[in-house]
Amino acid sequence: MQFKNSMNLKIFSAYLIVSIYSLIVFAQEPGKLDKLAKDESAFFKNEESHFFSNAYTQNYNILFHQLIFDINPSILGIQGIVKSYVQARENGINAIAFDCSHILEIDSIKDNQHRLNYLLDANDVLTIDLSKTIMMGDIDTIIIFYHGIPISTGFGSFQQTFHNDVPSIWTLSEPFGAKEWWPCKQQLEDKIDSLDIIINMPKGNLAGSNGKLISIDSSSTITTCHYHSNYPTATYLVGVAVTNYAMFTDTVKFANDTVPIINLVYPEVLEEEKLLNVEFSNNMHLFDSLLITYPFAKEKYGHAQFGWGGGMEHQTMSFVSHLDFELGAHELAHQWFGDKITCSNWRDIWLNEGFATYMTGVSYEHTYEGKWWMTWKGNLMRNITRVPGGSVYIYDDSTSVERIFDGRLSYAKGAMLLHMLRWKFGDVLFFQALKNYLNDTSLAYKFAETANLKNHFETLTNNNLDEFFDDWFYHEGFPTYHITWKQNSMNMVNIVVRQTQSHPSVSFFEMPIPIYFKNSFMDGTIVLNNTTNNQEFNIQLPFHIDSSKFDPELWIVSANNTIINLDEALQADNLVIKSAPNPLEKELSVEVITEHAGQARILFTDESGRIAIDQKEELFYGYNQYKYDVSTLSSGYYILYIKANNDSYRRNFMKP
Repeated sequence: MQFKNSMNLKIFSAYLIVSIYSLIVFAQEPGKLDKLAKDESAFFKNEESHFFSNAYTQNYNILFHQLIFDINPSILGIQGIVKSYVQARENGINAIAFDCSHILEIDSIKDNQHRLNYLLDANDVLTIDLSKTIMMGDIDTIIIFYHGIPISTGFGSFQQTFHNDVPSIWTLSEPFGAKEWWPCKQQLEDKIDSLDIIINMPKGNLAGSNGKLISIDSSSTITTCHYHSNYPTATYLVGVAVTNYAMFTDTVKFANDTVPIINLVYPEVLEEEKLLNVEFSNNMHLFDSLLITYPFAKEKYGHAQFGWGGGMEHQTMSFVSHLDFELGAHELAHQWFGDKITCSNWRDIWLNEGFATYMTGVSYEHTYEGKWWMTWKGNLMRNITRVPGGSVYIYDDSTSVERIFDGRLSYAKGAMLLHMLRWKFGDVLFFQALKNYLNDTSLAYKFAETANLKNHFETLTNNNLDEFFDDWFYHEGFPTYHITWKQNSMNMVNIVVRQTQSHPSVSFFEMPIPIYFKNSFMDGTIVLNNTTNNQEFNIQLPFHIDSSKFDPELWIVSANNTIINLDEALQADNLVIKSAPNPLEKELSVEVITEHAGQARILFTDESGRIAIDQKEELFYGYNQYKYDVSTLSSGYYILYIKANNDSYRRNFMKP
């Protein structure tokens, strides 16, 4: 292999960015998750990452990066220094590699004493000849000087945008964009043990980045912001943002820690952003009480405003479009799920995004008197069930940005998977399992996969969750429940639960299911352990039912469910028919549950016999629903006739 001879050029500073998340921007009322996910997907509809997995980064660990960046927001481009302490993982190493875009220009590379030869190839692999051999456990120093105008992949690895005609430069490296603007080790297998980040910029600007803010020096014509972190950091979670920020600070007090909060916002919206941020400390306390103490309490948390329509959970300082309640809750939750414990591969991205999405919902559950909790769950449920298939687990080659950040699957369905685990085990065990997961020393400040989370739930609850994860995580779709019930004079309720599945990958979803019954004086919810199809239950109630509802609190991902009182419907040997509403409004709905496929004839006439509807319909096993427009019918009386599988049904209707 031929190496390019290093050249000692002018040292500038560079800039580094690291992970992105993006998804939710709703002020107080939830509901924009789906829109933002669609926007992001559309942005990358025709773009696949060109990430090349670099096998030559596997023979060493990153112990320390010092990153020195000179950034002028008015100029798109970077120049910088990346100083690294690397430790050999094996014996006999004489070369190592970094991930680095071939668009960047390497000025020179050296160790503590000598210039080193290197080769930067078209696959973005920067191979460095160490000019010596190091053994397992040995530590070496590598210093890379570089400059260039980075290209942007993913969500915008290195960007120049404008606010109020003022330039801003920011980074967002998730999933594969870090190498576009700084030489690094990009794979999800080695966190940087500690970081020193120094940003030089023209006076009048400030910079946001990871770790504790050590100093801001504006004594000369430039301003230097110095940040330092002693917490392990995944490469994609490093970020830098520079513009003429206004800063406002706060502190959040916990039992044993006081965490500084640093907010960098555009000066023209300073007062507005202060108002939007009023609920932030409440969410920090909420997550502290439900989970564990903020994972980076010895350094800080903060926000830096940036020119992208979402947010990115850079460790200890999230980049956000605005300090909205929901966006702020989502990015804050990532500090536990995604930053402290990071998914070990992009196939398991739900461990980051599903958790952050769910904890956002939990924020709504405990804020504004829970006003938006049901709305939030309903929005997610509709998003998930608008398409019949799709697994939370990613089965493709994991290089599609669009698939990794699929709002319906990685975010919404991942969040509701957690919600269903909470339903199965209750609040106490659910949140204790999360605490055990977060405190696991083999995972804390490291990487995790789905099996690690599953193991914590199984160990704590003494339950085998193979089937649950097979159905809801690895396979596709969701159930539709068709429930019939009948109550006798002694208030004994006979319930039959039928289920259909939206996708053939799952033959049956086993779940405990809630059914709510009430009358004018009493009500109650019963929970049935639904393990087989057409399962029958007999439940004694202390009151006579006048109405019922399936899963009123939205615990289970499902759609198009029905619950029918047989006293209000025709029941033949193998057929249940219900029609509504009466009096008629704009639409006539006919529901048929049958154990035999076949054909039905729907005939709807006025009292004189004039036909309004005459329709032959296919009958499928299980639940069938047919809807007919009756909005143009005149007022009067009508008769519905149904013939299906040798059974007949007649009902009179009135149209006011």
